[in-house]
Formats: sequence, C-alpha cells, structure tokens
Amino acid sequence: MDNECHGIFDQAFAKDPYYLPSDIALPSSVQSFCLCDKESKIPIASFYCFPYVAKGRWIKDRILRITRPLILKSHEKLNTDVVTTLLQEIYEIGKRAGVNIIEAEIYEEINSKIFFPSTSCAVNTYNTLEWIKTFESFGFVRSKTMQCFELNLDELNEYKDPYLSKINIRKYQSNDEEDKKLYLNLWSQSKDCPYNLVNNGFWYTNVFEWPRIFYSEISHILNKDDYILFAEKNGEVVGFIHWWPNLYPLLIEGGRKAIFGTEDLINNSLAKIDEGKVFKIIVSKKAKNDKDLIEKSLINEAAKIMKNKFKFKRCQIGNISEEKQSMLSFIQENGGKKVHEYWVIRNKSFARLG
Repeated sequence: MDNECHGIFDQAFAKDPYYLPSDIALPSSVQSFCLCDKESKIPIASFYCFPYVAKGRWIKDRILRITRPLILKSHEKLNTDVVTTLLQEIYEIGKRAGVNIIEAEIYEEINSKIFFPSTSCAVNTYNTLEWIKTFESFGFVRSKTMQCFELNLDELNEYKDPYLSKINIRKYQSNDEEDKKLYLNLWSQSKDCPYNLVNNGFWYTNVFEWPRIFYSEISHILNKDDYILFAEKNGEVVGFIHWWPNLYPLLIEGGRKAIFGTEDLINNSLAKIDEGKVFKIIVSKKAKNDKDLIEKSLINEAAKIMKNKFKFKRCQIGNISEEKQSMLSFIQENGGKKVHEYWVIRNKSFARLG
C-alpha cells in the first residue's frame, strides 16, 4: 500500500527515476500498487487502477481499468511468475470492487517522449511493449485503439468557422462550486467515468477508501483555471477540455518533492515548462450536430493559451479514439504527428489464476 512503499519508492527513485512515487496527482479514484520481492521488499512491478461504469449494449458494465503496468528496471524481464502474481492481485482487486470486466491500457507504439499525464507511463518512460502479447496470452483481447498526437504550437492555424459564433469558450472557475459540478456532471456522461461508480453505489469507501477528493493532492498546480475550458451553446455548458503542463522534467530533477513547496518555489518551477498535454475532451449529447465544431474550438483555444500565455512550444493531444476522424483530420491539418498508440484490452472472464 502507499504508506508502506513510500520509503522504498523514494530510495529507488533517487537511484533511477523510472517511475513516479505513488502519491502524485491523478484523476480521482486512481490508486497505485506495486509488487515487491518477498524477501528484499524491492519493487518488481507496479500499476495504477480505477473503477468505472460504462454503458454496454444491454446493461452497464462495471470495469476495473489498469493503467501504467510497469516492470521496474530493478527487474527487467517479464518473468512468468511475476506476471501471474501481478494478474492474480489485479483480479483480486477486481473481485473486491465487484466489477465484471478487467481492462488494461497498453502502449503498442511509441515514437516520441511522453508528456504528463498520459496512460501507462511514468517519468518519460513507458510500459514494456511485450505487455500486449503477455496480456493476450492470459485471455485479454483488444477492444479499442487510442492515439496521441504532438503539435508544434507555432504551426497552429487559428480555427475559423462560419458557425463559430454559436459557441462561447470560457475558463473554469476553481472557486465556483457550480463549475466543479458542471465538470463532474459532464465527465459522468462520458463512457469512462470513475465518478459514476459512486453514483451507482458500486464503489465508495468499501475498497481502499476510494474515490479521492477532486484533484486534491496538488490542486494548487492542477486546478488552475486556465487548464480547464468550458464550451457553451445558447448559454448552456455542453463540453470541456482539460490540459496540464508536462511535470516530468520537474519530477526527474527533484522527485515528487519538486512539486510540493512554497507558492513562489512552485511558480518558479512551473515557469521552466514549455510543454503541455490535453488529456480529456468531453462534449455532451446536447451539443447535437455541433460536436465537431465544439471539439475543434476547444482544442484551438487551449492551444492558444498554452502558446500565448504560457509560452509553450509543444503540445500533445492524447486519448483520441481512431473513430474520431474529424478531430484527427483537424489535428493533422495543423501539423500534428501521431507519436503514440495504445490499446485498451479486456478480459471478461477473469477467474483467479490457478
């Protein structure tokens, strides 16, 4: 558990910054685990996971999402015993959570460094690409392909559309409880929302006291109003985009302590960053035929803020499904290059391994 592993993680991080210590900020409900050698207590493998509910064809599926499965550098190879034990623990967590599907996010292609936050990654590193074949050998099958694109912000063209006047883009207000509710409500309407489990009674404090408070760990960094933009249509919020600065350079330089300190120290550290990543774009069904217009407007406005206000040079846009052809075309027209691809793989019959 977190408290038991902090000291070991910090020692290992000082030697080799391969993974993030376990209390770094992540979306609510995410919890980290590591598998340690029985005798030496040295971390061998680690993963993050969170539960959520998704609408299936007939019923709602209760799912445990595994992300960032890592074989740590202290134990380089995918040993069968290690993988089997890791999956046994994952399946046990799934049973305790009452889910009916286990799924994992696994990188299949990596052509550039990874900006925080991203799936399956730690400090500018990534899962072993062998993981896909390994998980498939244990009964997992691919259910979705997701892509990440990288943009040179100087090449971004200002998005113009004759219907753009229908959409108003405004900043999130972190001191407004109504905006927080809007954010959570929109996320709960999406297909991969951990908050939905709370609303449906499947997950509250019965397992590891999840979910956590809304971005509570370092909200002074991640809840900045510029990082979340709402799209309004006819005065009603119908979508949002959320991006974060790439914190990895700070973490590599100073470990997790680099983002805890006085406000001046943190602001000085943040001023060194010139990269950002869009990790969530959600548009409500109420947007109807304006969905594409809203997504493009949100991307364009977030990119302008990164470039003009924060002087960022690069931006990654992650978690784009291959079905979103309009968004993909828009990003590519602005010079975006695909840099990562990951698969969401599922196991619907995860009886505990023998």
